[in-house]
Amino acid sequence: MRHNHSSSETGTLNSSAVNSESPRRSGVTFSKDTEANKTAHPSSRGMRRTMGFAAETTNKGRGNTRDQAIIGTLGRSKKLTHPERQTDIVNILAPEPENKYGPWSIFVFLVTCCFPSVLLSRLGGMHDKAVQRAWREKVALCWVALFMCILLAFITFGLQTVTCKRDMGAVSLQTFKKYSPSTYPQRFSIHGTVYSMTPYIKTHNAFGALANSSTAAAIDKSTGVDISALFPPTISAGCAAMIKSAVTPSCKVSNFEASHCHTSPNSINALSDLRVGHLTFDWPDLVSDPSRRLLVFRSLVIDVTPFLNQTTSIFGTFSDDLMYSYIGRDATRAFFDANSLSTIECAASISTIGSLSSESTGCLAADTILYISLIVIGALIIIRFVLAMLFSWFISRHLGKLQKQDKNDKDRRLSRRVQLEGGIMPFTMQVNGNLAIAHRSGVPTISPMERRETLRRRNVGTKTVQKPSSNYGRELHTIMLVTCYSEDEQGLRTTFNSLAMTDYSEDHKVLFIIADGMIKGSGNTQTTPELILSMLELDPNWEDPEGLSYLAIGEGSKEHNRAKVYVGWYSYQDRVVPTILIVKCGTEEESKLPKPGNRGKRDSQMILMRFLQKVTLDESMTPLEYDLFLKLHYLMGVTPDTFEIVLMVDADTKVAPDSVARMVACMASDPLVMGLCGETRIANKSESWVSRIQVFEYYLSHHLNKAFESMFGGVTCLPGCFCMYRIKAPKDGYWVPILCNPDIVQTYSESVVDTLHKKNLLLLGEDRFLTTLMLRAFPRRKLLFVPRAFCKTTVPNTFAVLLSQRRRWINSTIHNLLELVLVSNLCGIFCFSMQFVIFLELIGTITLPAAILFTLTLIIVAIIGPVVPVIPLILLAGILGLPAILIS
Repeated sequence: MRHNHSSSETGTLNSSAVNSESPRRSGVTFSKDTEANKTAHPSSRGMRRTMGFAAETTNKGRGNTRDQAIIGTLGRSKKLTHPERQTDIVNILAPEPENKYGPWSIFVFLVTCCFPSVLLSRLGGMHDKAVQRAWREKVALCWVALFMCILLAFITFGLQTVTCKRDMGAVSLQTFKKYSPSTYPQRFSIHGTVYSMTPYIKTHNAFGALANSSTAAAIDKSTGVDISALFPPTISAGCAAMIKSAVTPSCKVSNFEASHCHTSPNSINALSDLRVGHLTFDWPDLVSDPSRRLLVFRSLVIDVTPFLNQTTSIFGTFSDDLMYSYIGRDATRAFFDANSLSTIECAASISTIGSLSSESTGCLAADTILYISLIVIGALIIIRFVLAMLFSWFISRHLGKLQKQDKNDKDRRLSRRVQLEGGIMPFTMQVNGNLAIAHRSGVPTISPMERRETLRRRNVGTKTVQKPSSNYGRELHTIMLVTCYSEDEQGLRTTFNSLAMTDYSEDHKVLFIIADGMIKGSGNTQTTPELILSMLELDPNWEDPEGLSYLAIGEGSKEHNRAKVYVGWYSYQDRVVPTILIVKCGTEEESKLPKPGNRGKRDSQMILMRFLQKVTLDESMTPLEYDLFLKLHYLMGVTPDTFEIVLMVDADTKVAPDSVARMVACMASDPLVMGLCGETRIANKSESWVSRIQVFEYYLSHHLNKAFESMFGGVTCLPGCFCMYRIKAPKDGYWVPILCNPDIVQTYSESVVDTLHKKNLLLLGEDRFLTTLMLRAFPRRKLLFVPRAFCKTTVPNTFAVLLSQRRRWINSTIHNLLELVLVSNLCGIFCFSMQFVIFLELIGTITLPAAILFTLTLIIVAIIGPVVPVIPLILLAGILGLPAILIS
């Protein structure tokens, strides 16, 4: 009997339940109010228990009870007040209607129009239109990346040049004061213009006026001096009419011996060819010299000292007082308002000594962009570093903290012996009125517990060995999933031994191995399934299972596959771990083909995920899933819906002994945690220089990036080699499907991979895509990093293999970040949000090649260039220096 359930947390469960009997899934509506939900409490028992997904809440004020669809999670339901913002993860991979005139289609056509389909078919071997479309989209994405790199180069090197055309003839007062006979000789200023006599002296060295040594010496002493007083300007008639008393030019400069009045206008005109630029003042320069009284009018700097030092007022008392009050300030508006415009204009024509330095609109825009970038990037670097340090110092020690188990703990290990007539049988499993296969077969049955004890005594002798158990108290039933393909015996044993030696109760963990096809790895004499079978002690009740059908990930004939389910134990030293082995053997038609049964790692994961969905939702099962249900029940003594945790490990990974216990402890202490990962360390770090250069990167990716993301509960990538997911979470006495959520199962099991986006998500980075699905489906739950749980894995030791690996990772990262950046209800808001951080990571990943080149260019310019780029160097020091501090 199939029950109806209410909506899940994401609000999309009602549109994605799956009927496993048909290749294409149909929707099933989950109602809110059913008797099944009201009776589906976890305390109920049965071989196929129904778990409710509605959060039953009681209104004590009115005395009634109602079922509510879950929106949000424990303790966070008030944060999701807008259900319309929920993300429908089913539509992530849904095929969009083809729009030949859409912006993306037009862009793809424009950048690939020179490659007709005939050319791609004949020369490129791309006969399928979908393959051609994927190739064109890849070229278009390369153009997008190129455009973004060019934009980054323009912002870095060209923005200032294009938008900020600074006056190259401007000479600041601070620069002018540094002029000396040894640096820039014969440079002086006259009425705000800087002149250089050096070219004139070199050209006319024999000129009579320069023959006098005192004149040449005077010119040298004028270097860096304002000699405007030696060139009194010609006063216009209008200005002369305003002056109340005569102005007598002094024709003398303080601290300068030479004195001569160059009253003729030809004197200034003769210097026009020697012009260097105009003298500019900053605001602090107006008050830097107490002996001079300077003010600003229309960006001109006027020295009003000659007018104010006269015994008789030149422009009148009112104008003098106005000048006094605006010394060191801008007096433009004051003279406009006082109707004294002609007065200040007359003063400017007589005593202008320079102009006020100013920035153009383009310069302001360029500087604004530069400083905003500096603030954003610098703040992100510092915040990321500080939060990672806080996580390392204060928070990580509490994640996965182990405690001594209470001896009076009521949650004791289940006894798995049931005395029956004619022998020992773990459970009398009746299905449709018939006993289970093993009991009906007439084969003398042996208890799994008895078999385990026999193997344990064989390994360690007659000495009693205490069974391992976790130390944190409550133990959750955990599936340790290991996906295998073509590994050698040593690699397989390393992984199996490490999982067997983990400090976690053998009654609460099962080793779940899936062999992806009848594959014989390089250097192996046996296929991978044969190697694994040789390591197991098989249960005599099911030594030779038959291949059973299931729905695989594939197209056409590949959609149907067969697999065998083996039951046994893996023993190592004093540990004997219950083990399920699933061997994908393929159909009869492909038995003679290469790699029969091979469907990929994602298909191996889907065997377990679909099975957990069927068990949790009480749905009909395929023959393989039904057989797996019976054997897992037989082996563990509990129904499969008891399992709450899945540990996913690759076949070349060695897990630390206390890692599983710490990760499960973290799950048990916080029901909001839906997934986590430990630290991945490098096992072959001394093998070559290629493996050595990855140590620093691996450490930073965990203790900087993942530690920072853990502060917000949103780790964006749980590595498939070592991660843990929650199958279902408790919620007000009911269960919420997490990993087995039909939305996630349906989307992750997509068989039709016909676009470039799907290929990068599902074929190149399926593990990261699963993390993306979890974040999109449950944005208010947590994905954490547990640094005290760690594993060791083998990394590429040659540069070619490393390059191929990183190319796949970068492609997968870009496409997954494109999905995550669309999730609007992640932690934070606007620039202070995980969504903004993900956006910056997306931009950084796309422009990574250009960023490397720009960094090298920056270092070279800083070494040999005349101007040191201070701000970019500060950013570079922060990017490279802070991680070094974190490591130390």
